[in-house]
Amino acid sequence: MTEKFNKCLQFVLDREGRTYENNPADPGGETKFGISKKSYPNIDIKHLTEEQAGAIYLRDYWIPLNCDSYDSMIALAVFDTGVNQGAGIAKSIIASFNGQSFTVEQYLIKRLRRYFNLCQKNTRLFVWLKDWVLRIIKLSEYQF
Repeated sequence: MTEKFNKCLQFVLDREGRTYENNPADPGGETKFGISKKSYPNIDIKHLTEEQAGAIYLRDYWIPLNCDSYDSMIALAVFDTGVNQGAGIAKSIIASFNGQSFTVEQYLIKRLRRYFNLCQKNTRLFVWLKDWVLRIIKLSEYQF
């Protein structure tokens, strides 16, 4: 694992939480370190370790999203989007730039627009909007 991955992983774990939760309002069901039972039905979420979560994030998000190829802030934004909204969403935001270079600010604006669109389509998601916006702000202020 690279130093860049480790720093980005710590940001994600700080946002996702390091404790076991089973919030009935969360469509992912049981979660720990942001890893959900819905996405990983064969994993014992309650006993998941931080090292195991890191290995999942490296294998299923960091590498497929090619995060090592980006500067640190864009890598963090792409990786965090993959974790929070799905790797497909992260890839679609990147694709929306049509191969043109982009700044982390441009990327995060598109991510924010997606959160607002989600909440307009499904008002039950408004409960998470404040946390999503704060997550974007924290990401934009992150220091490597």
